[in-house]
Amino acid sequence: MTIIELIRMVSALLEELDGAAPITKDLREGFPRPCTYIEPLSTDFSRGAGGAETREDIELRVTYFGESTHAGYLTLLRFQAALAERLTMPIIGDAFTVFPEDVSFDLDRDEMVLECEFTVAIFQSISKDENLPLMEILVDKEG
Repeated sequence: MTIIELIRMVSALLEELDGAAPITKDLREGFPRPCTYIEPLSTDFSRGAGGAETREDIELRVTYFGESTHAGYLTLLRFQAALAERLTMPIIGDAFTVFPEDVSFDLDRDEMVLECEFTVAIFQSISKDENLPLMEILVDKEG
């Protein structure tokens, strides 16, 4: 699974909640409100003991830009409640299922912006190549 596949899965989830796909253009170019935006924040990669498994922790931020009206604030609160409930369940894609962890929300009423950050851990097994030499066979070049 790649980060692009993960973003597509989260995009489908947001479209299900909001009724519109997240915007994909640069935010500096302007955007219509209300809308959602997804951005990857960080990726940590590690290999398990023995090298048979990898773990990739990907942190994402979902931003919901509400309308700058009194009703827009109520919409932000409703979207936060719906997203919080949905992120307690797995996100299911065509070939992968991921479980959001460490979900946090930040609501800015002045800007009518809701930010949600969460992490997903992706575990993948690595098939061993039987043609590679074993560690015992490798020779120290200096010795």
